[in-house]
Amino acid sequence: MEQQKYCTAIIRNLKRHRDAAPFLKPVDYIKLNVPDYPTIITQPMDLELVEKKLGGSEYTTVDDFISDVRLIFHNCFKYNGPEAMISVLCQNVESAFEKSLRQMPPSS
Repeated sequence: MEQQKYCTAIIRNLKRHRDAAPFLKPVDYIKLNVPDYPTIITQPMDLELVEKKLGGSEYTTVDDFISDVRLIFHNCFKYNGPEAMISVLCQNVESAFEKSLRQMPPSS
């Protein structure tokens, strides 16, 4: 239970991260004019959806939560490539996430 509270805190902090804006909501591939996005990214994920799943107790393990957050970063790098500006933002948010994971309390 302690870990679930910590996961909720992690998501709240990530959503407030200065570089998190592109990852808060689903990618609007029509508005962004990237029609190939759903073809390349078959498992879209965003911070809002992770938060919703956390609140709805959809994660049975902390590892499931971690996998979904990492999927956000993976999708960004996969679609945009490592050199894109958005990938730099993604890297900053990912670093904050990985740092917070190292401080997670052990499971009881």
